[in-house]
Amino acid sequence: SVYNTPARLKNFKYSIADVEAMQEHILLAKRLRKLEQKAIDVTQKAQYIVNALNHVHVKHEWHAKAEGALEDILQALKAGEDCQTEIQGLQKLKDQYIELYYSMHSSARLGITDENKKDQLLQDGRYATLCQLTSISILPSRQLEEWKTKLEQLKFCWNLKRDGLEHAVICPHCRYRPKDEPYVQQVSIAKMDEELEELIASWTGTVVNTLNDAEIKDSIMLLNADQRQMLNEFVQDGNFSSPIDLKLVQTLKELFEGIRKVELTVDQLFQMAGNGNPLTVDELRNRFEALVRDYVGSGHGTRVRILLQKGDKQHGGQSRTT
Repeated sequence: SVYNTPARLKNFKYSIADVEAMQEHILLAKRLRKLEQKAIDVTQKAQYIVNALNHVHVKHEWHAKAEGALEDILQALKAGEDCQTEIQGLQKLKDQYIELYYSMHSSARLGITDENKKDQLLQDGRYATLCQLTSISILPSRQLEEWKTKLEQLKFCWNLKRDGLEHAVICPHCRYRPKDEPYVQQVSIAKMDEELEELIASWTGTVVNTLNDAEIKDSIMLLNADQRQMLNEFVQDGNFSSPIDLKLVQTLKELFEGIRKVELTVDQLFQMAGNGNPLTVDELRNRFEALVRDYVGSGHGTRVRILLQKGDKQHGGQSRTT
Protein backbone atom coordinates (compact mmCIF):
# COMPACT_ATOMS: atom_id res chain seq x y z
CA SER A 1 0.00 0.00 0.00
CA VAL A 2 2.98 2.35 0.41
CA TYR A 3 3.89 1.95 -3.27
CA ASN A 4 1.02 4.12 -4.43
CA THR A 5 2.80 6.05 -7.21
CA PRO A 6 4.79 4.94 -10.30
CA ALA A 7 7.94 6.49 -8.86
CA ARG A 8 7.65 4.59 -5.58
CA LEU A 9 6.82 1.38 -7.37
CA LYS A 10 10.24 1.53 -9.03
CA ASN A 11 11.73 0.95 -5.58
CA PHE A 12 9.68 -2.28 -5.09
CA LYS A 13 12.33 -4.97 -4.75
CA TYR A 14 10.18 -8.08 -5.27
CA SER A 15 9.54 -9.75 -8.62
CA ILE A 16 6.23 -11.04 -9.86
CA ALA A 17 7.42 -14.56 -9.05
CA ASP A 18 8.20 -13.52 -5.49
CA VAL A 19 4.72 -12.05 -5.07
CA GLU A 20 3.05 -15.14 -6.49
CA ALA A 21 5.10 -17.32 -4.15
CA MET A 22 4.00 -15.19 -1.19
CA GLN A 23 0.36 -15.73 -2.09
CA GLU A 24 0.47 -19.27 -0.70
CA HIS A 25 1.60 -17.95 2.70
CA ILE A 26 -1.05 -15.26 2.67
CA LEU A 27 -3.78 -17.81 2.04
CA LEU A 28 -2.37 -20.01 4.81
CA ALA A 29 -2.41 -17.07 7.21
CA LYS A 30 -6.05 -16.35 6.33
CA ARG A 31 -6.89 -20.01 6.89
CA LEU A 32 -5.12 -19.99 10.25
CA ARG A 33 -7.00 -16.86 11.35
CA LYS A 34 -10.24 -18.51 10.34
CA LEU A 35 -9.31 -21.65 12.28
CA GLU A 36 -8.34 -19.49 15.25
CA GLN A 37 -11.75 -17.83 15.27
CA LYS A 38 -13.42 -21.23 14.95
CA ALA A 39 -11.32 -22.50 17.87
CA ILE A 40 -12.44 -19.53 19.97
CA ASP A 41 -16.10 -20.14 19.12
CA VAL A 42 -15.87 -23.88 19.76
CA THR A 43 -13.87 -23.41 22.95
CA GLN A 44 -16.40 -20.99 24.43
CA LYS A 45 -19.30 -23.37 23.81
CA ALA A 46 -17.38 -26.52 24.69
CA GLN A 47 -15.90 -25.05 27.88
CA TYR A 48 -19.39 -24.20 29.12
CA ILE A 49 -20.41 -27.84 28.63
CA VAL A 50 -17.21 -29.07 30.32
CA ASN A 51 -17.89 -26.85 33.34
CA ALA A 52 -21.53 -27.90 33.45
CA LEU A 53 -20.52 -31.58 33.52
CA ASN A 54 -19.07 -30.96 37.00
CA HIS A 55 -22.54 -30.18 38.33
CA VAL A 56 -24.63 -32.96 36.77
CA HIS A 57 -24.64 -36.49 38.13
CA VAL A 58 -22.78 -38.93 35.91
CA LYS A 59 -25.86 -41.16 35.72
CA HIS A 60 -28.01 -38.37 34.32
CA GLU A 61 -28.96 -38.65 30.66
CA TRP A 62 -27.66 -35.15 29.91
CA HIS A 63 -24.21 -36.08 31.21
CA ALA A 64 -23.84 -38.92 28.71
CA LYS A 65 -25.07 -36.75 25.83
CA ALA A 66 -22.63 -33.97 26.72
CA GLU A 67 -19.64 -36.28 26.82
CA GLY A 68 -20.62 -37.71 23.43
CA ALA A 69 -21.04 -34.24 21.90
CA LEU A 70 -17.59 -33.15 23.10
CA GLU A 71 -16.03 -36.23 21.53
CA ASP A 72 -17.87 -35.58 18.25
CA ILE A 73 -16.65 -32.01 17.95
CA LEU A 74 -13.10 -33.04 18.78
CA GLN A 75 -13.13 -35.55 15.93
CA ALA A 76 -14.70 -33.02 13.56
CA LEU A 77 -11.95 -30.52 14.35
CA LYS A 78 -9.27 -33.12 13.72
CA ALA A 79 -10.88 -33.93 10.36
CA GLY A 80 -10.91 -30.25 9.39
CA GLU A 81 -14.70 -30.09 9.09
CA ASP A 82 -16.64 -26.85 9.57
CA CYS A 83 -18.20 -28.24 12.84
CA GLN A 84 -21.43 -26.28 12.41
CA THR A 85 -23.58 -29.30 13.17
CA GLU A 86 -21.51 -30.11 16.25
CA ILE A 87 -21.58 -26.49 17.44
CA GLN A 88 -25.37 -26.44 17.10
CA GLY A 89 -25.45 -29.63 19.16
CA LEU A 90 -23.42 -27.95 21.92
CA GLN A 91 -25.80 -25.00 21.92
CA LYS A 92 -28.77 -27.35 22.28
CA LEU A 93 -27.06 -29.09 25.21
CA LYS A 94 -26.38 -25.73 26.82
CA ASP A 95 -30.05 -24.78 26.57
CA GLN A 96 -31.01 -28.14 28.08
CA TYR A 97 -28.57 -27.66 30.94
CA ILE A 98 -29.93 -24.20 31.72
CA GLU A 99 -33.44 -25.63 32.01
CA LEU A 100 -32.19 -28.57 34.07
CA TYR A 101 -30.18 -26.42 36.47
CA TYR A 102 -32.96 -23.83 36.79
CA SER A 103 -35.41 -26.60 37.72
CA MET A 104 -33.05 -28.07 40.34
CA HIS A 105 -32.34 -24.60 41.73
CA SER A 106 -36.07 -23.93 42.08
CA SER A 107 -36.45 -27.19 44.03
CA ALA A 108 -33.45 -26.53 46.27
CA ARG A 109 -34.17 -22.87 47.06
CA LEU A 110 -37.20 -21.04 48.42
CA GLY A 111 -38.26 -17.52 47.50
CA ILE A 112 -38.48 -14.20 49.32
CA THR A 113 -42.11 -14.79 50.34
CA ASP A 114 -41.12 -18.04 52.04
CA GLU A 115 -38.20 -16.35 53.79
CA ASN A 116 -40.57 -13.77 55.25
CA LYS A 117 -42.86 -16.58 56.40
CA LYS A 118 -39.90 -18.32 58.02
CA ASP A 119 -39.19 -15.21 60.10
CA GLN A 120 -42.87 -15.04 61.03
CA LEU A 121 -42.81 -18.66 62.27
CA LEU A 122 -39.93 -17.87 64.63
CA GLN A 123 -42.01 -15.00 66.02
CA ASP A 124 -45.19 -17.07 66.15
CA GLY A 125 -46.94 -17.35 69.50
CA ARG A 126 -47.03 -21.13 69.16
CA TYR A 127 -43.26 -21.28 68.89
CA ALA A 128 -42.87 -18.99 71.91
CA THR A 129 -45.24 -21.23 73.88
CA LEU A 130 -43.31 -24.37 72.97
CA CYS A 131 -40.03 -22.74 73.97
CA GLN A 132 -41.45 -22.04 77.43
CA LEU A 133 -42.81 -25.59 77.72
CA THR A 134 -39.40 -27.20 77.08
CA SER A 135 -38.60 -26.74 80.77
CA ILE A 136 -41.30 -29.31 81.64
CA SER A 137 -39.67 -32.70 82.05
CA ILE A 138 -42.40 -34.88 80.55
CA LEU A 139 -42.35 -33.06 77.20
CA PRO A 140 -39.96 -34.14 74.39
CA SER A 141 -38.05 -30.88 73.94
CA ARG A 142 -35.89 -32.52 71.27
CA GLN A 143 -38.85 -32.40 68.89
CA LEU A 144 -38.80 -28.61 68.98
CA GLU A 145 -35.02 -28.55 68.51
CA GLU A 146 -35.33 -30.76 65.44
CA TRP A 147 -38.11 -28.59 64.04
CA LYS A 148 -36.03 -25.43 64.47
CA THR A 149 -32.96 -27.07 62.93
CA LYS A 150 -34.99 -28.12 59.90
CA LEU A 151 -36.34 -24.57 59.56
CA GLU A 152 -32.87 -23.03 59.82
CA GLN A 153 -31.51 -25.41 57.18
CA LEU A 154 -33.94 -24.11 54.56
CA LYS A 155 -32.13 -22.19 51.84
CA PHE A 156 -33.44 -19.19 49.99
CA CYS A 157 -32.57 -17.56 46.66
CA TRP A 158 -34.97 -15.62 44.47
CA ASN A 159 -32.57 -13.66 42.22
CA LEU A 160 -31.66 -16.27 39.63
CA LYS A 161 -32.97 -15.74 36.09
CA ARG A 162 -32.41 -18.04 33.12
CA ASP A 163 -30.29 -15.47 31.31
CA GLY A 164 -28.04 -15.41 34.38
CA LEU A 165 -26.87 -18.86 33.31
CA GLU A 166 -25.75 -17.82 29.84
CA HIS A 167 -22.16 -17.32 30.97
CA ALA A 168 -22.13 -19.01 34.40
CA VAL A 169 -22.98 -22.67 34.99
CA ILE A 170 -24.14 -22.09 38.61
CA CYS A 171 -26.21 -19.43 40.31
CA PRO A 172 -24.04 -16.35 40.87
CA HIS A 173 -26.08 -15.41 43.95
CA CYS A 174 -26.23 -18.55 46.12
CA ARG A 175 -23.58 -20.68 44.35
CA TYR A 176 -25.87 -23.69 44.34
CA ARG A 177 -23.97 -26.82 43.28
CA PRO A 178 -26.34 -29.75 42.70
CA LYS A 179 -23.71 -32.45 43.25
CA ASP A 180 -22.64 -30.91 46.56
CA GLU A 181 -26.15 -30.79 48.00
CA PRO A 182 -28.64 -33.65 48.32
CA TYR A 183 -31.07 -33.36 45.44
CA VAL A 184 -34.28 -33.39 47.46
CA GLN A 185 -37.36 -31.24 47.37
CA GLN A 186 -37.16 -28.71 50.18
CA VAL A 187 -39.76 -28.84 52.89
CA SER A 188 -42.28 -26.10 52.24
CA ILE A 189 -42.96 -23.33 54.72
CA ALA A 190 -46.57 -24.50 54.78
CA LYS A 191 -45.38 -27.94 55.91
CA MET A 192 -43.24 -26.37 58.64
CA ASP A 193 -46.31 -24.45 59.80
CA GLU A 194 -48.30 -27.70 59.93
CA GLU A 195 -45.57 -29.39 61.96
CA LEU A 196 -45.54 -26.50 64.42
CA GLU A 197 -49.30 -26.82 64.85
CA GLU A 198 -48.93 -30.59 65.36
CA LEU A 199 -46.29 -30.00 68.04
CA ILE A 200 -48.41 -27.58 70.03
CA ALA A 201 -51.41 -29.94 69.79
CA SER A 202 -49.35 -32.99 70.79
CA TRP A 203 -47.67 -31.29 73.75
CA THR A 204 -50.95 -29.83 74.96
CA GLY A 205 -52.57 -33.26 74.79
CA THR A 206 -49.68 -34.80 76.73
CA VAL A 207 -50.01 -32.26 79.53
CA VAL A 208 -53.79 -32.56 79.74
CA ASN A 209 -53.69 -36.37 79.79
CA THR A 210 -51.00 -36.36 82.47
CA LEU A 211 -52.99 -33.98 84.65
CA ASN A 212 -55.90 -36.45 84.49
CA ASP A 213 -53.71 -39.25 85.86
CA ALA A 214 -54.86 -40.44 89.29
CA GLU A 215 -51.46 -40.04 90.97
CA ILE A 216 -51.00 -36.56 89.52
CA LYS A 217 -54.44 -35.60 90.74
CA ASP A 218 -53.35 -36.54 94.27
CA SER A 219 -50.32 -34.29 93.89
CA ILE A 220 -52.50 -31.46 92.57
CA MET A 221 -54.33 -31.49 95.89
CA LEU A 222 -51.04 -30.49 97.54
CA LEU A 223 -50.93 -27.22 95.57
CA ASN A 224 -52.42 -23.99 96.79
CA ALA A 225 -55.90 -22.89 95.78
CA ASP A 226 -54.74 -20.50 93.03
CA GLN A 227 -52.57 -23.19 91.43
CA ARG A 228 -55.37 -25.75 91.55
CA GLN A 229 -57.80 -23.32 89.97
CA MET A 230 -55.28 -22.43 87.26
CA LEU A 231 -54.78 -26.12 86.39
CA ASN A 232 -58.51 -26.80 86.39
CA GLU A 233 -59.12 -23.92 83.98
CA PHE A 234 -56.36 -25.17 81.71
CA VAL A 235 -57.74 -28.72 81.63
CA GLN A 236 -61.24 -27.44 80.88
CA ASP A 237 -60.03 -25.11 78.14
CA GLY A 238 -57.58 -27.65 76.67
CA ASN A 239 -55.30 -24.97 75.24
CA PHE A 240 -52.37 -22.85 76.33
CA SER A 241 -52.93 -19.11 76.20
CA SER A 242 -50.75 -16.94 74.00
CA PRO A 243 -48.64 -15.52 75.45
CA ILE A 244 -48.43 -18.43 77.85
CA ASP A 245 -48.90 -17.85 81.58
CA LEU A 246 -45.44 -18.36 83.11
CA LYS A 247 -47.06 -19.17 86.47
CA LEU A 248 -48.80 -22.10 84.81
CA VAL A 249 -45.51 -23.30 83.32
CA GLN A 250 -43.77 -23.12 86.69
CA THR A 251 -46.63 -24.97 88.40
CA LEU A 252 -46.57 -27.73 85.79
CA LYS A 253 -42.81 -28.01 86.07
CA GLU A 254 -42.92 -28.47 89.85
CA LEU A 255 -45.88 -30.81 89.64
CA PHE A 256 -44.34 -33.17 87.08
CA GLU A 257 -40.93 -33.17 88.73
CA GLY A 258 -42.63 -34.66 91.77
CA ILE A 259 -44.16 -33.21 94.90
CA ARG A 260 -43.40 -34.89 98.24
CA LYS A 261 -45.97 -34.74 101.00
CA VAL A 262 -44.77 -34.49 104.61
CA GLU A 263 -47.30 -34.80 107.44
CA LEU A 264 -46.70 -33.29 110.88
CA THR A 265 -49.01 -33.55 113.85
CA VAL A 266 -50.03 -30.81 116.22
CA ASP A 267 -48.35 -32.79 119.01
CA GLN A 268 -45.04 -32.70 117.14
CA LEU A 269 -45.28 -28.95 116.84
CA PHE A 270 -46.19 -28.72 120.51
CA GLN A 271 -43.09 -30.73 121.46
CA MET A 272 -40.97 -28.62 119.16
CA ALA A 273 -42.25 -25.51 120.92
CA GLY A 274 -41.01 -26.81 124.29
CA ASN A 275 -44.05 -28.71 125.61
CA GLY A 276 -45.32 -25.57 127.32
CA ASN A 277 -41.92 -24.41 128.55
CA PRO A 278 -40.93 -20.83 127.70
CA LEU A 279 -38.48 -20.34 124.81
CA THR A 280 -36.72 -17.30 123.42
CA VAL A 281 -37.47 -16.24 119.87
CA ASP A 282 -34.10 -17.56 118.68
CA GLU A 283 -34.63 -20.88 120.50
CA LEU A 284 -38.05 -21.28 118.91
CA ARG A 285 -36.71 -20.40 115.46
CA ASN A 286 -33.81 -22.85 115.77
CA ARG A 287 -36.03 -25.67 117.03
CA PHE A 288 -38.52 -25.08 114.20
CA GLU A 289 -35.77 -25.08 111.55
CA ALA A 290 -34.35 -28.28 113.04
CA LEU A 291 -37.77 -29.91 112.85
CA VAL A 292 -38.15 -28.94 109.18
CA ARG A 293 -34.69 -30.27 108.36
CA ASP A 294 -35.43 -33.57 110.10
CA TYR A 295 -38.59 -34.18 108.14
CA VAL A 296 -38.03 -32.32 104.90
CA GLY A 297 -34.30 -32.56 104.45
CA SER A 298 -32.13 -30.10 102.59
CA GLY A 299 -33.63 -30.78 99.13
CA HIS A 300 -35.56 -28.44 96.90
CA GLY A 301 -38.21 -26.89 99.13
CA THR A 302 -40.59 -26.13 96.26
CA ARG A 303 -41.21 -29.85 95.77
CA VAL A 304 -42.34 -30.42 99.37
CA ARG A 305 -45.77 -29.78 100.85
CA ILE A 306 -46.27 -29.96 104.65
CA LEU A 307 -49.66 -31.04 105.97
CA LEU A 308 -50.53 -30.43 109.59
CA GLN A 309 -52.59 -33.28 111.02
CA LYS A 310 -54.31 -33.75 114.33
CA GLY A 311 -52.56 -36.41 116.35
CA ASP A 312 -51.87 -37.80 119.83
CA LYS A 313 -48.72 -37.11 121.76
CA GLN A 314 -47.88 -40.79 121.64
CA HIS A 315 -47.32 -40.43 117.91
CA GLY A 316 -44.99 -37.45 118.38
CA GLY A 317 -41.76 -37.73 116.51
CA GLN A 318 -43.26 -40.15 113.95
CA SER A 319 -43.06 -39.10 110.30
CA ARG A 320 -45.61 -40.23 107.76
CA THR A 321 -44.62 -39.35 104.23
CA THR A 322 -45.76 -40.27 100.75
